[in-house]
Amino acid sequence: MVVQFETYKTQFTALRSDGTMDGAKNLTNLAFVSPRLFSLSGYFGAYEVFNVFTNFATNSAWMGVRFNYTNGVVDQVRDSVLTNYPTRTPLFTLGTLTSSLSTTTQGYSIVFDTTGQGQAYPALGNTAPVLGPQDHILSLGSPYSVNLNGVSLTMDAVPVTMANIGYILDKGSDGSTVVYSIIPDQSSMLHRVSTAGGPPFSPFMAATALNKQIVTYSSNSNSPLGSLTGPTLNIFDTVTGIWSGPGLMDSSSPGGGGGGIKYRVRGSQQVASSGSGGGGGGTGMQSYRSGGSSATRSQVDRKSDRKSGF
Repeated sequence: MVVQFETYKTQFTALRSDGTMDGAKNLTNLAFVSPRLFSLSGYFGAYEVFNVFTNFATNSAWMGVRFNYTNGVVDQVRDSVLTNYPTRTPLFTLGTLTSSLSTTTQGYSIVFDTTGQGQAYPALGNTAPVLGPQDHILSLGSPYSVNLNGVSLTMDAVPVTMANIGYILDKGSDGSTVVYSIIPDQSSMLHRVSTAGGPPFSPFMAATALNKQIVTYSSNSNSPLGSLTGPTLNIFDTVTGIWSGPGLMDSSSPGGGGGGIKYRVRGSQQVASSGSGGGGGGTGMQSYRSGGSSATRSQVDRKSDRKSGF
């Protein structure tokens, strides 16, 4: 599913495996403010549940949203009643997924505010039919504070969801792209991921998860040649910690705006880069930004026509 954000309108469409798109469906009047404030917090079957920040506020501008996009039909339910309301001054939100239970979904919604502090909310989504005002889409449990581990996030940090692991791409002290990770159902700590030869960070960067890789799309509008050079695609392998693609920096990004032990994430486990280990895990749905647009990605092992793309 591809999502485009506009000032007073949000549009949705399905991107099929053959590269074709369905006609866009509009969500008017109520609009989602930013792809950075639109995070997947659970799925079950064809249902996907998000925690989003909107241009409309009752008790809060946050609300739960549920989508079921199949065969060109959008089933959408919005609910402004949450058990807990995150900050009114958010920087970005990062979703992660855990197991699915029958007609409920489980995950986390991690909301970072403009001071860089983060709160991780256990998120329980409802995929049952909504029969009345007593039926709510998303419940946010009592949050815990994220241990930033010495990391200072910038205003341009990019969130990426990969199942139960949340990643954040940000600008390092040497201008490179540094990677942080958090597994909120295992630890409250944000870790620096050991990387080698990353690309320069761009405030126009977008990112999405693909299997065990993070694919970034960078606009070169801030380069001397402007749009003549075209966009750049780079890939970060979360298993090996290696970047690939054009324009990589030579160093292994040792500086980069954060302290703490360097970690490499393998599967659903978090292990020191000098250790061994690994495990299962999978890909998740991810919203990512590219100017005013965003896309979401369902798990690739779900045999569905809904695919993501730039």
